[in-house]
Amino acid sequence: MKTFQELLAENGACGAARTWAADKTIEEVVAECHRGDWLLWLAYRIGIDTRQLILPKAHCANTVRHLMKDVRSINAVDIAIAYGEGRATDEELRKAACAAADAAEIMCSTLSSTNEEECTSALWLAAESASSAAYLFSYSCATYSAQAAESYAYHTLDADSAANAIHENIKQTADICRQYIGQAIIERVNELLNQ
Repeated sequence: MKTFQELLAENGACGAARTWAADKTIEEVVAECHRGDWLLWLAYRIGIDTRQLILPKAHCANTVRHLMKDVRSINAVDIAIAYGEGRATDEELRKAACAAADAAEIMCSTLSSTNEEECTSALWLAAESASSAAYLFSYSCATYSAQAAESYAYHTLDADSAANAIHENIKQTADICRQYIGQAIIERVNELLNQ
């Protein structure tokens, strides 16, 4: 029987995550993990059902909805939530993901350091979060959400507020992941460890 540390190593977990996990059980990891991106990564790597994984991804992206300035990004988040709840089809999700990727690409092409009201890079990162939420084989939406929150705070507030914004968003996305897929992660990891 393999250990959780061995499972993390086999799946290419980063050194910081492996050090943090140390000798914790999977139940402790899920209960205490302070990073939504780590929980999404783990869920993706251990093969959590795609439809089940989309729902927390969409809710993670939704944490920066206020920074989404293109309706296609907002629509992608809404369709991803509907998909995760069984109310949208694979084709609807695919179309929403493609449209959100186009919106993010346009936002990227208009990047500037700041304007008077908001940071364009924060808007681009929020658009990337929406696009990632709707793509089946991506788990980066929590990372993009945290970066968008940090970027927006950095350009509209101060450095301390920016650091606080990213930590608050990371914690919020961890709570979202625990709520929607925490038990599924525990069950799947225990299954893999007992093989």
